[in-house]
Amino acid sequence: MSNQNLDLFANRDEVEPLLDNLAAIPPDEQEKIWPGTLRDLLAVLVDEMRRAGLPESDVFDLAGRLTLALALYMGGRGIYLPAGNRLKMAIRDTLIYSEFNGRNFKYLSRKYKINQSALYDILKRQKLAYVRRRQLDLL
Repeated sequence: MSNQNLDLFANRDEVEPLLDNLAAIPPDEQEKIWPGTLRDLLAVLVDEMRRAGLPESDVFDLAGRLTLALALYMGGRGIYLPAGNRLKMAIRDTLIYSEFNGRNFKYLSRKYKINQSALYDILKRQKLAYVRRRQLDLL
């Protein structure tokens, strides 16, 4: 992180008016003035907020504020945004463990398109993680 970007958010007095007045521009006009990558980011945020069930009246304002905040904070930098494969696999593994009932190896193997050996490995890792989480609760 560059000090310039950190300093930008250290002075909220400069950033807040920008974020607060974004709503003064109608959404259809805002979409036209966002540069391409920010327009794409805005569209993803709007879609995800709608999918999450946020009130429509808040969706575009919040998505716009988040997009603008990210642009102000990270703008001008070439950043690598990972595809999230490790996160997707971690979520899949958690789902597998939660669906496992002791008798559905073949079903889970077919459903998640993995062989039974990989399924055993996933269940073993997930059980260890579950035990570690539960043991922390005991302390």
